Amino acid sequence: FHLKTKLTMLSVVLLLLGIVTSNAQTQPKLWPIPSTYMVADSLNLNVDESSFKFSQSQSTQSSIINGAFTRYMGLIFPTKPEGTANSGFSTLSGLTLTIKDPSEDTLGYGMDESYTLTITTNGGMGTLNSNTVWGALRGLETFSQLVVFNSTQNYYQAYVSTITDMPRFSHRGILIDTSRHFQTKQSIMN
Repeated sequence: FHLKTKLTMLSVVLLLLGIVTSNAQTQPKLWPIPSTYMVADSLNLNVDESSFKFSQSQSTQSSIINGAFTRYMGLIFPTKPEGTANSGFSTLSGLTLTIKDPSEDTLGYGMDESYTLTITTNGGMGTLNSNTVWGALRGLETFSQLVVFNSTQNYYQAYVSTITDMPRFSHRGILIDTSRHFQTKQSIMN
């Protein structure tokens, strides 16, 4: 009796793990979770890493963003694909960035880090719109999580998506290392 009950419970747990695992593979796990988002349930765009381009309008040029474009090309496309594109899908050829205020002011309290990211089923260029350079960086991080290497096809693919996001809290956390630098309670509270 006890063995039968344990086997039944084990079967239920394995079934639930199978369901969770199968769902986990259908959509990317975006982190941090965007405020508002719609992401397709499956990979439905090809991404040709050899011709993919980031671009920004002439009026919004930023050295911080140019450096980010270089970093993210390496992060998004770490390997050369050996497979071929899925002929049934459109191809995402790049990401166009528009920043309303391209000033490179130091990130501080109350800075607008919002962005809107759109990747359509038509492929072509995705769009990333932000009010500041810092919002654009947040959007690039989210975009990097939407392009994945499909190991079955040995090719890069992306999720069709529409995302609007901003930090949930206007403040940043703090860390006080009291193990190496003792602080009294009074000095912390002041």
